[in-house]
Formats: sequence, structure tokens, C-alpha cells
Amino acid sequence: MKVVVKVTSKHIKKGRPGCTNFCPVACALADAGFLDPTVPGRGKPLKIKLNKKDESIQVPCPQKVNEFVEKFDRYGHGYADVTYKPFQFKINIP
Repeated sequence: MKVVVKVTSKHIKKGRPGCTNFCPVACALADAGFLDPTVPGRGKPLKIKLNKKDESIQVPCPQKVNEFVEKFDRYGHGYADVTYKPFQFKINIP
């Protein structure tokens, strides 16, 4: 099953740089209905739960997510000349 996840400006404002569970992408995954999302970055898979009974599953992290996380973790909210735009990405749920 393919799922489209939307990272909004709200997620970007609320997200915390360097925090695998509260970065904008993790916040977007949570709003999309996934439990305990983890976004490790650096090309590692995303970790999510489909429901409370399931163990976490890993899904490949799209390149655009890796690029966003790398930039967000490096610059966060502290640089006036660095901006972030909302985006969306697809993940395949086995």
C-alpha cells in the first residue's frame, strides 16, 4: 500500500532539529496516523507502527526526506537565509 505523507509549514515550525521523534517528518508521519515514528536520517529507514499491537516496521526513506532532514538538522530554525518549504512524499507499507 502506498501512502502520501504531507509535511506542512505547521510541522516545520513545530519540528525539532536533531530529534528523530519530533522532526517535521516524524510529526507529519504521526499526523498521517502512524504511531511512534522515528526518522533517523542519513539514509536509514523510517520506523513506524501501524497500530498499538504491532512491532515497528522499517520502510525505505525517500531521498527528498533525507535531504530535508540533513538540512533541517544542520540549520534548524536559527538562520534567516535558510528556508524550508512544505513537501510531500510517498512510502510503501508492506
